[in-house]
Amino acid sequence: MTIAPDIHPQTRDPECVVLEGGPRAGEWFYVRDWDIRCMSATAMGRSARDVQGWTLGYRRTTRTTAHPDEKLRYEAAVWRWVGPPAPGAPRVDA
Repeated sequence: MTIAPDIHPQTRDPECVVLEGGPRAGEWFYVRDWDIRCMSATAMGRSARDVQGWTLGYRRTTRTTAHPDEKLRYEAAVWRWVGPPAPGAPRVDA
């Protein structure tokens, strides 16, 4: 059995998630690992305010980015922190 080559790589979903802002800014996850973390936090009744529920404070944006290491060639969906501010953090709306 042969597998057809991917002739439209730009139409694939990103295979990674990169976090922007919040407690884990700059970290990269595989999509499946990220989904499991989010589902687990939800199943345990956590919220973005809980230490164990930090994943629930991120929301997906429409942006994507490439991995900084050119050899890896990963594309990631950018997830931005919308959860509660860290204690002592300056207010954004001030």
